[in-house]
Amino acid sequence: MSIQITRPIGPILLLDDVAPGRMSLSALFIMPGDQPPAPVAAPSGPVAPVALARYDGATVWRARFALPADRASTYDWDGQRFEVAGDLTGDLRLAYVSCNGEEVGDMDR
Repeated sequence: MSIQITRPIGPILLLDDVAPGRMSLSALFIMPGDQPPAPVAAPSGPVAPVALARYDGATVWRARFALPADRASTYDWDGQRFEVAGDLTGDLRLAYVSCNGEEVGDMDR
């Protein structure tokens, strides 16, 4: 598969898991060629992204890190600060689920 991108895409933040007091997160990046993204600056220290998939013109990278689950916090990447609303305490009333696929028999959508 040939993909040609000219600038980085990301970070795309995903919630992997919630444990007492902690959220496990993944930041995804799609970078031109084989160029690695800058490390993610998490509260526990820098996290170097790992290559997940390589294509002719782009590489998909992932950095895994944790943030507190009882308050808002931040992480930094490539000179930018990203705020995360991570207060999961109390009675949560709203959640999102996303499916990026199609169901059998739903191909006309």
